[in-house]
Amino acid sequence: MSDAVLGIDLGTSYIRCAIWDRGTVRMLTFGDGETKLPAYITINPDDNKECIIGAAGKDLSTSHPESCLFQLIHFVGCAQEQADEAVRGYHLPFQFEAVSTSNDVARFSFNFSSQHLSLRSTLCRLLRESREQAEHLIRQPIHSCVLAAPLHVAHSREGIAAVEEAAMRAGFTTVSTVPAFEAILAGCLSQSLTPGVIKAVAHLVVVDFGAESTRVRVFKMDSEGRASGITQVRLGPGGLSLDLALMQYCVDTFQKQASSSTMELDAGAIHRLRIECEEAKIKLSTAQSFQFHLPMLSHGRDFFHRLSMAVFTEICGPFVQTIDKLIYESILAADLRPDGDNFRILLVGGGARMPLLRQLIRWSNGHTLDNSLAGFADTACAYGAACLGVGEVLREKPKKERSCVLC
Repeated sequence: MSDAVLGIDLGTSYIRCAIWDRGTVRMLTFGDGETKLPAYITINPDDNKECIIGAAGKDLSTSHPESCLFQLIHFVGCAQEQADEAVRGYHLPFQFEAVSTSNDVARFSFNFSSQHLSLRSTLCRLLRESREQAEHLIRQPIHSCVLAAPLHVAHSREGIAAVEEAAMRAGFTTVSTVPAFEAILAGCLSQSLTPGVIKAVAHLVVVDFGAESTRVRVFKMDSEGRASGITQVRLGPGGLSLDLALMQYCVDTFQKQASSSTMELDAGAIHRLRIECEEAKIKLSTAQSFQFHLPMLSHGRDFFHRLSMAVFTEICGPFVQTIDKLIYESILAADLRPDGDNFRILLVGGGARMPLLRQLIRWSNGHTLDNSLAGFADTACAYGAACLGVGEVLREKPKKERSCVLC
């Protein structure tokens, strides 16, 4: 049996995977050349029995928003009231039934169709695609995986059961689930933090910019590279909150252009705007402006607008202030001095790739950030999950041969 392990970062917006094979770990590159698989599933308009997943599903969703699913991990272990709030708050073009009255299976339904897709089957499709891509890359079967899941999943018996059952249905025979924070720290320790850095720094303040939330926790380091959490995880708004703020700015601008403050956008228009705002957020991290180009967005009207870096920075302001407060409170909770030199701030997660966000936080808290993860901040979680999986596959080998050590 193959000893290869697939570490899977179950993100809200994307799934990222790392493969441990023959003593090395490498990121999985999907068919489009990216190291991330968009967590999108769109029903094929020409064949409603076929589901298009990943990047192709996301592209198709811009023209068929009425039959697409995304942000799936948010609904794992979610109560009905929470699900309804998420659908309303994020303006999602679908509904979610926490438990179907017909078969006791959580499922999604579409606003403009009678079709249903179960949560289990949608997760299974994405995990199967990840496994098949990984097996194609290393040309051998992969039976084991480690799922790095958000706290609301990893700390819930129902959540763990849901994702692990989906993984088993996707073809894995050995499945385990770890909190994403544990996997992120493992990735940091094995990917970028050298023994010299570890010895020089007594504490790490890990800031994980996820889509659904930002998580901050302080870890104490020892001379052997072991890390133990000394504060509770503090939660703040994630990238989706920034997306919503940017979307609201665009809606307000569109209404001003139309000279109508009451003109509402339907679910299809909102989804097209959502995709465009995601692109704007990425481009405005390095460019001085972004051109919105959405013909016939709503009520026969186009939305053309140039957003400057200065305005985008203002939109980011409240988000950054909230994250700064979380960092400051976490440092105090660890009995550290905010102006001290015995800790390092690590920014990880998809949002950590945004140079603008890194610059704003550096300017706000005035403390040195660790730049060693700048190139792969969003892959640390998957990488760490694969490293943690080695502990399962190599359980008979001594600890010193494992890729990373955690307390």
